[in-house]
Amino acid sequence: MIEIELYFLWFLLYSFIGWVYESMLYTVRQRKFINRGFLNGPYCPIYGTGAVLNLLILGRMTNPFLLFFTGAFVDCILEYLTSWGMEQLFHARWWDYRKYPFNLNGRICLYGALVFGAFSALLVLVIHPVVDQYTRAIPDPVLHVICIVFVLILLIDILTTVGGVKKLNRILQDAAQFLGHEQWLFHRLGVQQKRMLVSFPALISTRYNQALLRIRQALTQRGKEE
Repeated sequence: MIEIELYFLWFLLYSFIGWVYESMLYTVRQRKFINRGFLNGPYCPIYGTGAVLNLLILGRMTNPFLLFFTGAFVDCILEYLTSWGMEQLFHARWWDYRKYPFNLNGRICLYGALVFGAFSALLVLVIHPVVDQYTRAIPDPVLHVICIVFVLILLIDILTTVGGVKKLNRILQDAAQFLGHEQWLFHRLGVQQKRMLVSFPALISTRYNQALLRIRQALTQRGKEE
């Protein structure tokens, strides 16, 4: 049980590091703070999941080149499946790499593979040995409390986010029927829906993309006016 809790703690830590990386990258690009998490909290679960997979699959490897290429392969499979799965669940594509060279269906690209490979080698050889040492020193009762609290936080966040995405899809459905009334529909967007549109500029709706583009234009115009 302790080992499972440690892996969950590592998942949280690396999800937070991934969120910091993504948010900093897009904050610099757009010159304003961008919360790049799909969920509302400061974590990107895909990074935490990728890190845990790397530790489980690559944890005993010591060759940096083998770690680089195997890690890139494992993480690209994860990113591709995550993109496909989220599209099936939410009828939307949250990132699109078709503008990048050497991409596969816009879901993964060479640039991402290089970043994943470098991080995998760094994680296994440098970062995680230190993290492992300190996290194993946490007293068991404290570890239990941390895991229980964050499991509850994650569950609440997931339920809130899924509800927010469903609301966004309903708004887009209405927008598809009432094109030309985007300003009225814009007022139906909650804080979460607006954050999603800002945080994921490459977001594509597989059902109502024309409506999504019109609402995004209304959001941009309103931002300029303010």
